[in-house]
Amino acid sequence: MFDHILHIKEEDELEQIADLVLSNYPDHKLILLHGALGAGKTALVKRFLKSLAYDGMVQSPTYGIVNEYNFLNDEVEEKVFHIDLYRINHVSELVEFGFEEYLMQDARVFIEWPDIGSDYYPEEHIEIHLSLDGDKGRKISIKANRKH
Repeated sequence: MFDHILHIKEEDELEQIADLVLSNYPDHKLILLHGALGAGKTALVKRFLKSLAYDGMVQSPTYGIVNEYNFLNDEVEEKVFHIDLYRINHVSELVEFGFEEYLMQDARVFIEWPDIGSDYYPEEHIEIHLSLDGDKGRKISIKANRKH
């Protein structure tokens, strides 16, 4: 069951999604992004970073697997990892590039194509499902997983 289901027509509206998640779940540092190619996962990460006061360039980490962003947000050092697991074919590859270490740092972590890493995720995380909704734009479904 999702906590929020939203429909947006324009990509600029993704900033509202980022603001909603950051304000309602400020302690959830891990955000898992599900969706087909072109659904808007990287575009949403760009909006999250903008909402966190990052003003630099944001690119998809598909080939490098991980992009790291370090910046000041209201004079507080902020670290963000943007991870794309699309090209990961086996769980052993996660170990090879140190996947678990990224999750253990005091940082926000956004993961595209997260399914292969599911054994590593803490109980407390956000899942966002993005899908194209025909001529209506995009459907965004948000679920906050909390510690029991």
